Amino acid sequence: MTNVFCETNMYQTKWFLSVNPSVSKIDAGRTLYWTGTGDYCGYVGGKQIYYSSGTQHAELYVGKYA
Repeated sequence: MTNVFCETNMYQTKWFLSVNPSVSKIDAGRTLYWTGTGDYCGYVGGKQIYYSSGTQHAELYVGKYA
């Protein structure tokens, strides 16, 4: 079993926050496929603002985390 987590850096110019991310293994278990629906936010002039909402996907190689 593979345990994983994903963390956002809310201090970037633009970032994505999902309250329901999910992850599955693809490519014969060598790659983690993240997907989540959430909000794109960021900082402009020191103030946090909302840009839009949507779905984001990411692929990460398991070997980097094992």
